Amino acid sequence: MKKFILVSAALFLQTLCFAADVKVIKDCKIYDGYYHFEGTLKKGTIVKLWDCSTQDERKNSKLDFDYSACLNIDGQKRLTDAYAVIPVETEELFDVEKTTIKLNENYKRWIDKDSCDLLYYEDRENFYKENQQEINYHESRRGVYDEVWYNDSYFYGCPEVSFYNLFVNMFDNDYYFSAYVLRISSVENGYLVKLEIENKGEMNKADNDFNSLYSLVPDIGEQFELRIVFDGDFMYVYHANGTLMFTNVVVDDSFCNEYENLIRTNKCDLSKVTWPRHADGSSDFDDKIEPPLIRLSENNKAGNTTADASDNPTRPQRMPPSQSPRPHWERLRPLPRTCACALTARRRRKSSPR
Repeated sequence: MKKFILVSAALFLQTLCFAADVKVIKDCKIYDGYYHFEGTLKKGTIVKLWDCSTQDERKNSKLDFDYSACLNIDGQKRLTDAYAVIPVETEELFDVEKTTIKLNENYKRWIDKDSCDLLYYEDRENFYKENQQEINYHESRRGVYDEVWYNDSYFYGCPEVSFYNLFVNMFDNDYYFSAYVLRISSVENGYLVKLEIENKGEMNKADNDFNSLYSLVPDIGEQFELRIVFDGDFMYVYHANGTLMFTNVVVDDSFCNEYENLIRTNKCDLSKVTWPRHADGSSDFDDKIEPPLIRLSENNKAGNTTADASDNPTRPQRMPPSQSPRPHWERLRPLPRTCACALTARRRRKSSPR
């Protein structure tokens, strides 16, 4: 019994140690998981985040803010306005309209570029193969009134990349991590961000090419820096040593509708899709060059709207679609279905309040 108490206490202290400090920038109310009012935090108060999660509360009549973040208040999980707190160390913040495009009225969002590749090559068969373990789990627990896997939004929904002033949640085909934001600094065409790892994991340990990237992510509780570079509808995320770790793109409802059609029916109409474009109007997914003004991320003011790729050292060189090889599907995992934090969050939502 004593051993259990000591282990529990150690885990609790570890949580407090690794959680990032945030500063309250305006008086804000706090609530428990059942949305019961628990008090008010005054401007200037220093508290800790509970984890790297937020939730859309716009349809929640019990709250007077749009997005919630989870705080650790005396060891208790409490919800508050996500825009009422910022990292203690930072003097700058992200341009929210650029880093969280899904907040726009038309629900544009950042997703991993590999999901664009999945739709572009119309290959649901490989989606099924890569996610077979999670699909089998879903089907084994499916009740008579539950949806078959391809009609479940968990599978056909676009996988969004989260990038907020408080934390980031990043994933690729083979690994993922979530991290607290400690400091944000503006640099040319983007930001330099100091992070503290909250969670991380591998999804394809057999892939040595990508394991080398995973090795750049430090252990839980340790800190490192990323450089974020914007190029139109593309976001490149580099390690501080210059290694490209992630490529994310902006998509809109036209993409998500056809992505859903592909997963649910194995059919889609790519002519209806608005593909993401670089700042110069070019795209990795078609041969058209379109004026920068009609980019999906029209509010992206960073970068040169007329610069060629050869003049932009921050953009990885790319081949025209006609010369691009088919993705290496043996190591492509379009969605992080085996991501432990994603699976845990999904099951928790079905069984308990926040």
